[in-house]
Amino acid sequence: AEGGARAFIMGPHPLSVVVCSNRVSSRDEIEEVLVHELVHVYDVKVQRLDLRLCENLAYSEIRAATQAECSRAWLPSYCIQQKASNATSNIFPEQARTCVQNVFATAVNDTAPFPKGPRVRRRFTEVDHSER
Repeated sequence: AEGGARAFIMGPHPLSVVVCSNRVSSRDEIEEVLVHELVHVYDVKVQRLDLRLCENLAYSEIRAATQAECSRAWLPSYCIQQKASNATSNIFPEQARTCVQNVFATAVNDTAPFPKGPRVRRRFTEVDHSER
């Protein structure tokens, strides 16, 4: 995976999420990775973003970081900018920071398909099926 990524989308036919099982270690991390990657899938399928373009990729990385890695960050704006710049630089090493800066204000406020505001993260709970 690019730059030591824990997951990535592959496609376009079929558009798939690939999770690197050797790079995720907990259910919370799996949830974070899936939310991040599914934001990208939403951006490709619904918003029709071509992630081969720097500003489109930056836009999607900002949205994904907002909903996943940075959803409970102490300094969310800094976290989002860093995560999005790092991810975008895997494909666009020279342009990444500029692309992130160019789309940041719009992308950080685009929470679709989630409601406005920070995403509430639910804890996984084990279900007891022994009484069936």
